[in-house]
This record gives sequence, structure tokens and C-alpha cells, in this order.
Amino acid sequence: MEQNILGFTKTTDIMLALYYNNLDTRRNFSSAIAKRTKMTYSHAVKLIYRIRDLNLVTITKEGRIKKIHLTPKGKEIARKLAKMKELLK
Repeated sequence: MEQNILGFTKTTDIMLALYYNNLDTRRNFSSAIAKRTKMTYSHAVKLIYRIRDLNLVTITKEGRIKKIHLTPKGKEIARKLAKMKELLK
């Protein structure tokens, strides 16, 4: 992802990665999100669980993989973040 603008945080990067990956849910798991946001796996997982505690994402286990999905509230926030980021370009 690009340089953080106006204080966009790594948490915001995770939300946007999930938002942009919405159509390709095969990539919505912790290690893929960590790679896309250029952070360590453990840091990404820690932030994903914080986001979950805010009811912005759900985590479902499919076999050995935990899939992360935006909740309706999370989608709305991510959509607004994406729009704001687009306006800043």
C-alpha cells in the first residue's frame, strides 16, 4: 500500500485491503492481508482482532484458515475511507 496520508494507520490499511479484496475472498486471510499491507503476520493478526472487537470484521475458520470478512458496518467505513483516499490523490 501507499504511504499513509493524513494519519491513515495500519488498521486503515487492513480495512482498505479487505474492502478492495471484497470480490476475491480467497485472499481474505491473515497472511495475505499482512503481505498486502506490508506488515508482519503477528502485527496484522493483532490489529485484525482489534478491528473484530469493534465489530468491523468477522473471522470464520475454514479448515486451517481463518477468513476475515467486513461486517456491514465495516464495509460502510471502509467505503468511506476508500473514497477519502481517492479524493486525496
